Amino acid sequence: MLEFEIVEGLAVVQVRTSTGYLRLLADTGSNATTLNATTPPGNLVIKLRDYELLVKPYPTQTPVFDKFNATLPKEQRLDGVLGQDFFSQFSIVAFDYAHHQLILAHRSRNTAIAIPSMNSSPGTVPEAGLDLHGMAAQVDASLYRQRSRSR
Repeated sequence: MLEFEIVEGLAVVQVRTSTGYLRLLADTGSNATTLNATTPPGNLVIKLRDYELLVKPYPTQTPVFDKFNATLPKEQRLDGVLGQDFFSQFSIVAFDYAHHQLILAHRSRNTAIAIPSMNSSPGTVPEAGLDLHGMAAQVDASLYRQRSRSR
């Protein structure tokens, strides 16, 4: 699975793209992917294990983001925000905070995919595979147990 790093309480991923590796804030609440001024403009191909996904990033024009980024140590600075235009290309997006794992999956393919982790060497991609039906059954059972206890 994709590992993410917590930076000031926020999930940060490193993705391999058509312009090289980028450190992006994983923000499911952001409508679009945005990149700072130092990143070349234009379409961005995000390269995953078996996929290449196209996003059309906007320039980051949020003073709050720029101010936040400036407070980070140089090695933790961000290249932008990974938003809904990326995440909406998957049927399942799950953050496993206990293990710092980001799961991206297509329900129809019954497999999860991974993108390079923060701790991987450049050019390596961790192995991924997930039984989504089994995961859904575990989640359903867990929710059923929680509902039963609260009655």
